[in-house]
Amino acid sequence: MNDEVSAQDSDNPPSVLSRQLKARLSERAEREGVKKISTYALAAALNDQARRAGRRLPKGKKEFVTPQYLGMLIRGEQDDPRLSVVEELADYLGCTLDELAGRVLDQADVLERLRRAGLEDIGMRAASLEPDRLNTLRGMLDVLENQREP
Repeated sequence: MNDEVSAQDSDNPPSVLSRQLKARLSERAEREGVKKISTYALAAALNDQARRAGRRLPKGKKEFVTPQYLGMLIRGEQDDPRLSVVEELADYLGCTLDELAGRVLDQADVLERLRRAGLEDIGMRAASLEPDRLNTLRGMLDVLENQREP
């Protein structure tokens, strides 16, 4: 298996985690004076880091994380990553879990989600509302949301 990480081939936009991993790995490689950090080197570093931190291995596993799993995360092919792996990645990359996992959505993600839901125009119109009118809109959305059938 090739240890190079390629761009995502699907029509879906890459996840926040995938984009953040690519950007932060690139930054770290630049700081270290290397062209690229392979998934094998990354897995070795994370496995070593996890051992030093006293992390338990997943049941029945010899490694904390594999290069193949990391490649899937980086390419955006794994949409439900193990929290322990994301925590180790954040540690290794010197950022917070929130920054890496994208718990706070960036503007591009918000717009993409609105576009996919066919609500981009509503979001753009709402952005121009005065605070009191925006609160009225929020209230209306709350009422509609509470009226949904289970």
